[in-house]
Amino acid sequence: MTVTTSPTSPGPPVADHRVLAPAFRMAASHRPPPPDDRVLGAFAWVTALGVIGLAVALRGLAAINAGIDPAWYQPTLAALGTCGVVLAVAGMVAAHRTGPRSRTPWILLALATVPTAVNLLLTATAL
Repeated sequence: MTVTTSPTSPGPPVADHRVLAPAFRMAASHRPPPPDDRVLGAFAWVTALGVIGLAVALRGLAAINAGIDPAWYQPTLAALGTCGVVLAVAGMVAAHRTGPRSRTPWILLALATVPTAVNLLLTATAL
């Protein structure tokens, strides 16, 4: 990475933007945007996961604050919730960055559904 100082102001070194730009690029003009139905479907799926996850988290928080949760519940809720969020975010990024016929976003969103469903079942049965 090339680091230079600004000739107009004596300040800290500034990283060359041409080196960092490829690492943080999103959709560019040379790459077509994803199809609208693909993005809409992915957003609908992620929204459903988010609503269910929020309901589970609020119920779990109420049980934890009331002290009626089993000892294994809090770490399990946190671990499965984190896995679900990471997979859902990866699915949304894949929906924007992969080709129009790629199955990667749908596979990642299906995988994100598993920890969310397990959290829902554990919350329904344990509390």
